[in-house]
Amino acid sequence: MSIFIKLMEKFQNFSESGEVMTLEERGVVHSKGLWHQSAQVYLFNEHGDLLIQQRSDQKDLYAGLWDDSVGEHLRPRESFRDGALRGLYEELQVEGIDIHEFGETDRSDFSYGELTDREFKQAFFGIFRGMVRPDPIEVQSISWVGKRDFIKLTNYSRQAFCPPLLMDVVRLDLLNRWDKIVDWLIEV
Repeated sequence: MSIFIKLMEKFQNFSESGEVMTLEERGVVHSKGLWHQSAQVYLFNEHGDLLIQQRSDQKDLYAGLWDDSVGEHLRPRESFRDGALRGLYEELQVEGIDIHEFGETDRSDFSYGELTDREFKQAFFGIFRGMVRPDPIEVQSISWVGKRDFIKLTNYSRQAFCPPLLMDVVRLDLLNRWDKIVDWLIEV
């Protein structure tokens, strides 16, 4: 999907209290800082590594920065789970995977340049044992990183990561829960 078509896609927007409002184009939603919904997926492998993706340079937000495995804006009336599964397929060609909701739906309000990203978002975790095939329009690069390397990268190269990812790592207490999450995913 071209960047022009992406900017034209419609997002359901919401009031700050979560009441459904109107449909607006993606570019309008981010330029006006309207509330919308997204799902984030943290995909692990059986070795306990987390898949992170480097966003395409064509993205309107956080171009070229490293991010969670998948971050997907929801379509109108789409559930968080359905949006997460769609994002896994669209960005990484991953399908047939069980994902598990993690934590409560949260609010994120972050300004980046002239754009404001205000989201109601839900995190999911999953384990994947297959081949990931990133869509080059969406994803510039991927990397499977262990907990120790992730800590080093986010401590010493913070500017290379999407700020909302760094906030979510703290909000979800990901670093302290990493090993337990992986153990639980392997058992399920």
